[in-house]
Amino acid sequence: MIKAVLFDLYETLGRVDIHDEEQLGENRLRDIIDLTSSRKMNVDAARFRQVFHDISSEASRRSQQESVEIPIDKIFARVLKELNLPADDRLLIEMEKVYYRIPKNRWILFNDTRETLQKLSARNFKLALVSNVRSDRFVRELVKEVNIERYFDVIITSAQLGIRKPRPQLFLEALKELKVRPDQAAIVGDTLTTDIQGGAALGMKTILINRNRTEVSAPKPDATIGNLSELLGVLEKWNGSWHR
Repeated sequence: MIKAVLFDLYETLGRVDIHDEEQLGENRLRDIIDLTSSRKMNVDAARFRQVFHDISSEASRRSQQESVEIPIDKIFARVLKELNLPADDRLLIEMEKVYYRIPKNRWILFNDTRETLQKLSARNFKLALVSNVRSDRFVRELVKEVNIERYFDVIITSAQLGIRKPRPQLFLEALKELKVRPDQAAIVGDTLTTDIQGGAALGMKTILINRNRTEVSAPKPDATIGNLSELLGVLEKWNGSWHR
């Protein structure tokens, strides 16, 4: 019987309403550079952009190849060190908040998210959020701001643990805190190579949310849904009756 449901965040529960990723990146760096200027730091904007790009790209490469997560505050610390600029914890926290300000302000919760979480919670399913993201702080502040924090018993991020899905530690940490076995849990996500592959490797039920109804390749999920409103029906079928 499925007793717990783990959710991915991006493109599963919501998305950032941004159509130009390149412009978003430029705007975020502009805001960071403005912050350093307000702190009376002598920053060459072009040099800052180049160093950030190099360090961030290397972190992304490691994320893809090794499934490790280098949090954004660590990246900024390395950038400031490379530029021989002073850094302290307060500044790094400010930089992290500024960097994620636009995504947080432009976040859109999918229409079916809140109702689905409400229904699952009302039926006593244990719920967890498991997200690959460079900022643990961003996720925790975001779920509070969009008023869905109360539905989650556990929130686990790659920034928190330093590793990324599909590595098992994120899933195992969530299952441990939820006090359920892998065979008692389902993972819902939009990415085959992280959510579905990672969950399947542990023996969890896997549910791909495929809002665009695109063709699905391997690894095959146990179920595919087009929106979250279909989720409860899948769980009901697996459990044989309403979860109580």
